[in-house]
Amino acid sequence: MVSRRAAIQTASVAFIGLLVVSAIVAGYLAVTTSKPTAINSTSSSYGTSSSAANQIYTAGPISTWPASWTNPCRLPVHGNLTTNNEILSSFAPGVANFSLSQVYSKIVNSSAFRNVSAGLSWVTTYWGLQQVSGPNGSYEYVVATFVLVSEGKPAGYVQANYNLQTGEVTADFQSGLVSSCPARISSSTGTALDKPSPAYYATGETVKITFSVIDDTVANMLVASPSSCLGNFTILQGIGTTGPVVYDSTKHGGCRGTPLSVILNPGQSYNQTLTWNQTDDAGAQVQPGSYEAMGIVAGSSQTYLSPIGEVYVGVPLLPVNSAILRQQFYYQGNLGNDFMSPGQPVKIVWVLSNSGQQAYELETSACSYSYKVLDLKGSVIFDFANHASCANQLQDNPAPPMGGISHVSYWNQTKTSGATVSPGFYRVLVDLHVWSGGHEFNMTADSDLEITSSNIPLSGEQISVASSSICAANCGSNASPHLYSSVYANGNLTSLQLYLNGTLVGAMSYKLHCCQLSYQVSFNTPIDTHNIPIVPGISYDLVLISTFQDGGTSISWANPLNR
Repeated sequence: MVSRRAAIQTASVAFIGLLVVSAIVAGYLAVTTSKPTAINSTSSSYGTSSSAANQIYTAGPISTWPASWTNPCRLPVHGNLTTNNEILSSFAPGVANFSLSQVYSKIVNSSAFRNVSAGLSWVTTYWGLQQVSGPNGSYEYVVATFVLVSEGKPAGYVQANYNLQTGEVTADFQSGLVSSCPARISSSTGTALDKPSPAYYATGETVKITFSVIDDTVANMLVASPSSCLGNFTILQGIGTTGPVVYDSTKHGGCRGTPLSVILNPGQSYNQTLTWNQTDDAGAQVQPGSYEAMGIVAGSSQTYLSPIGEVYVGVPLLPVNSAILRQQFYYQGNLGNDFMSPGQPVKIVWVLSNSGQQAYELETSACSYSYKVLDLKGSVIFDFANHASCANQLQDNPAPPMGGISHVSYWNQTKTSGATVSPGFYRVLVDLHVWSGGHEFNMTADSDLEITSSNIPLSGEQISVASSSICAANCGSNASPHLYSSVYANGNLTSLQLYLNGTLVGAMSYKLHCCQLSYQVSFNTPIDTHNIPIVPGISYDLVLISTFQDGGTSISWANPLNR
């Protein structure tokens, strides 16, 4: 008898494309540093990029090739495959101004790739993104996989990584197959809610949890379970993995059918969906609040319940207004790094944090996240809105208690015209547009950026504008218009330069020995109104650039108002 509490909704088998990347069935590939030779070829000659056979390939970021070329154990396959592209046309979501073709060009023209592909052509089989964390921070990479081609045959595999922060390219060559390819049973498993976590459900609304398993090996695989269910789940009270269990699916008889036994072919997947109707183990409706869904897939190497997602039951999503945004939300628009080398993609981060205990209704679209880049004169040199092709279709993006929404994009150091910007100082205005209760709310943050190939400031070296103003008339002892600015400095300075609307209006030099680390500097600088017309009620871009004894430079940006 199937319980209404944990009834299986669907069970499906689907085929996915078998993709061979650098991790092709561990133990089946041998890494070598010798010159690659064609698989199954006894010839000692090598194809070149000018040969007729190879000119068919090297087609760009998207390729088509015989299915047998990415078949590590030479199973019977037919037809052709096309590049598996998990990042579509851009290497990061929302970045329309940096195409996959540009990333492809940077990789294949790098010395690392040229070294491993010398004299050969290639096809591109895979594009993806990955993030790697280490002792020096977190880095994001574009990952590409290539099959090298010699005399119309595959001659090895290459995985290339493009570092989004540094622009560095690495390329690792992997040779052909070893003589044998033993069967190996392995799989990829997963669990997911039917809504993005954190997921909000009305009281009594069915919560669906999907379990999946994929045969990602080169052999057939048995998926078996002592029950009829592919997985089971528990619901914990509160967010986190330590709350009390309010519902355990194994206690409710929904999996008492014939034990599961399914054979998957390579690349085949099996999915099953269980449901929770918001009752506790006693059958009573749970109280409104937050819950954690935990799950395990039968037959996987995992032997413990792991988080599936956060579930909010009967928690109303309230609309926000301007007062709530000011009092309970904190907006940050910043850069991954304030100092970048020329040509490095600049990481731009949006974070809107909800510090309250209430969940709020927010809607965003692909157009919600935009930015502008300004030069020292305050002129917009790049506007993302002019490069984004996004439909302003709103999607729910609620902000949970003590949570929020976030987004990451990249600027590839170009102007609106497409020309590369010069090294120097820039300001990035990071704009966020959200909707709630039928109203649009706009937020802007700014962050200073230096594109430089020289030294960057040491930790603690910085300059900041404490206060600034412009006097155009009746300026006391000063007959002409003046700029007043109070500046805080930290570090051993050698010079300060003050720019107003991109024009140098003041400078100071220092001959310090050691070690005046923190002090205040005041500017009382006349303004040449022929070069900088002063209009009452208008604010101006004030930029302060400092140079330290170690050669590092720092920048502070302000907007003094003419009074």
